[in-house]
Amino acid sequence: MFANVANYVPTDQVKFGIILGAGMNFGNDALATVNAELNMSFASCGALDRITLGGEFTMICPTPKFLTTVEGGLKQLNDYDKNMTSELYSENKVLSNLKGYLEGTDNLGGGETRTGSMGGDAKNGTVFGWACMEYNHTSKYFWLDSRINAEIGKDGNLLKGRASVNMLIDKDEWYFRIGTDTDPATLTLLDGFAQAKTYFMTGVLPSAQLQPLSKDMNERFTMVDRSSSTESMKAAKGMAFALNTKAHLKFDDFPLIFAEFGFEGGTDLLIRKCTYTYEDKEYKWRGSGSIYGYVAVDLGVKFFRHEWDVIEANAFAGFMGEAPAPVKGEALMSFYVKVARIIKTTAKLRVKIGEDKKIENLRYD
Repeated sequence: MFANVANYVPTDQVKFGIILGAGMNFGNDALATVNAELNMSFASCGALDRITLGGEFTMICPTPKFLTTVEGGLKQLNDYDKNMTSELYSENKVLSNLKGYLEGTDNLGGGETRTGSMGGDAKNGTVFGWACMEYNHTSKYFWLDSRINAEIGKDGNLLKGRASVNMLIDKDEWYFRIGTDTDPATLTLLDGFAQAKTYFMTGVLPSAQLQPLSKDMNERFTMVDRSSSTESMKAAKGMAFALNTKAHLKFDDFPLIFAEFGFEGGTDLLIRKCTYTYEDKEYKWRGSGSIYGYVAVDLGVKFFRHEWDVIEANAFAGFMGEAPAPVKGEALMSFYVKVARIIKTTAKLRVKIGEDKKIENLRYD
């Protein structure tokens, strides 16, 4: 991400260059670091040749109380709860242990070492990210790659997420992506109680056939194209959006009974620029999409460490379709109920719309 200034070797194409770097540390209720570097190079004629900019940041939230003030911080560190920190800090190693804490290399006792630099406090959580971009004036080329990760709470039990933003502008192609089908932006709340995955891509897509965010929901439909032809694996131009959410809640603090609830829902849309023929007519694009929802309930009784289900029920509803020609779709509804392993009911309704005919001469531009 950053230039290797110590081993920098000039080239004939670059007349002169400028490298500017900056780093900042913030220490209050949230300890943070920011590092950034700007690199500019100019051609022999004096014209701008290239600009690169890179940066990274980290945050610990919250930091221990003894690090919230600079004045008297070392004294507080030395006096802070001797019983809790006796293995971590000693009177003759205050400075080295403080440095180790900030760098994430301190000893937690029992042979365990905390890792993670300025954002690696596993007890409290961390937020960190980086960005890198480059602009080439001669070739009119722009590129951006960035990512942010967050873990709040012990091992991310309060909030855990990640997201990436990528952008490319070139003579022959361009794209803008927030996550991808294989690396979506994710968010998890309250130790898995609620989860979400999403992506948005436009321009050049990684593939003409994208992977679903929920394989289980996708496989309930029969009209899904599960082929893996060479043409479908090629990159295609278009737009893609998908969102998948889940929630799970269990009540087992009551005596003798428990209850469990689950939900999953989502949608996706894919529009691709392509060329194909259908009934002797040529088309220039094709779109597909789906929307679905699933709920589940489980009620039962418990005794000591054993649980018995009394009522189990789930329901699913969804729709999937493609356009413009041939226009086709599939609607699906189903439910399942079981009571005390005595009564069991299952029902499913599937409705297909349009003609299930194959298109010909499909090519992605």
